[in-house]
Amino acid sequence: MRWIIFLSLATFISADVFILTDDNFDQTINQGKPVMVKFFAPWCGHCKEMAPEYIKLAEEVEKSGENFIIAELDATVHSKAAAKYEVKGYPTLKLFMDGVPVKYEGERRMENMLSFIRKKSQPASTELKSQEEVKEKAEVKGRRCILVSDSAEDLKDFKSAARTLEKFSFFHTSEQTGKAVFPEITKPSVILLRDFGEKKIVYEGPFDTTKLVPFLRDHQEDVIVDFDSEVMKEIFDKRSKKAVMLLYLSLIHI
Repeated sequence: MRWIIFLSLATFISADVFILTDDNFDQTINQGKPVMVKFFAPWCGHCKEMAPEYIKLAEEVEKSGENFIIAELDATVHSKAAAKYEVKGYPTLKLFMDGVPVKYEGERRMENMLSFIRKKSQPASTELKSQEEVKEKAEVKGRRCILVSDSAEDLKDFKSAARTLEKFSFFHTSEQTGKAVFPEITKPSVILLRDFGEKKIVYEGPFDTTKLVPFLRDHQEDVIVDFDSEVMKEIFDKRSKKAVMLLYLSLIHI
């Protein structure tokens, strides 16, 4: 008797990759640990290609003892979770921090994915406890956001927004301390500080990610910017409302 065994190229099994379903998805991403999720389809060629690297990622996390969960969800079977988080192609990688997703768009290599998780797992915002600390951050270079609020809910929303943005440094302080440095504010606010254009912008809320994140993205660049790969990504991902004009200069030397 002859036995014919079919092995699917899409079948990569590792005990270190946690299998998600529609039933356990929300519970898993809301248990306080960073959870990296790969949404995949068994027939997807790119999913098959990255599978060994994703297994290496899970094994490295297990080996290092880091408190991350590396998980995957078959979006063709468990479509409810995939639809909820607007998965439109495969593979889609999202890192969930306290239930808030951050899309991963880097290289699908173990080292790159692990570096991203480690970076995003750091505290999203640093507390400024004194007026001197607030003044110091107000005077340094770069894009800075300072939440001035005594509300735990405001801080939670602020941190959620911070985890989705790459170009800002995020800080928070009490209302008493913040108002002493920024006397123009009269209620909980986010102070946006930049080195270009309007250098200080006061945002008075609301602070949930659906409002704060678009505001910060719309103010993260100057009116005129170099058209590089990062700006191109912002435009074609439709995450910015900027109007962009490209100016090409041709220099002729005689």
